[in-house]
Amino acid sequence: MPDGLFFFFEGPDDARFVDAIVVPVALGRYKWTGKYEYACKRTRRICTCLSGLQNIPADYVFLTDMNASPCVSHRRVQIVERYPAVVEERVIVAAAEIEAWYLAGIDVRSASQLGMEPLERTDHITKEGFDRLIPPSFESRIDFMSEILKRYSLDTARQNNRSFDYLMSRLLGT
Repeated sequence: MPDGLFFFFEGPDDARFVDAIVVPVALGRYKWTGKYEYACKRTRRICTCLSGLQNIPADYVFLTDMNASPCVSHRRVQIVERYPAVVEERVIVAAAEIEAWYLAGIDVRSASQLGMEPLERTDHITKEGFDRLIPPSFESRIDFMSEILKRYSLDTARQNNRSFDYLMSRLLGT
């Protein structure tokens, strides 16, 4: 097994989530982690970075949102077509978007603390749906996201979002 695990992700909301929730889980199995934000970068640069990982003992996961894709398999194929250096099995698709993973980790107690109703399933939550759920007491979506991360329940998230559970299973080797 490689010593390290690299995370490729789209943007700053993903970075916050990966840092707070995903990296600590990965460090239970890997000696180190690395991160690469690929939004707004040229395809060639991303593929060069991916190819460079072959020279060091590192594995990677390529995180992406479902976006308008009809299914996970279709989205994985889209990613490989756009970034030919990506290995399809290493693409993890957040259903529907990373915001769904944020909301998945809110248990009943935390929902009450945040001033919202608890959610049972978050597989279909989009950015717009997330924004509609932000309680009025929060000044920004980033403040809301930060408060969620402080209270995040991995167990609840795994129950509430199938794609997040899949990511955790991959990271934990279960």
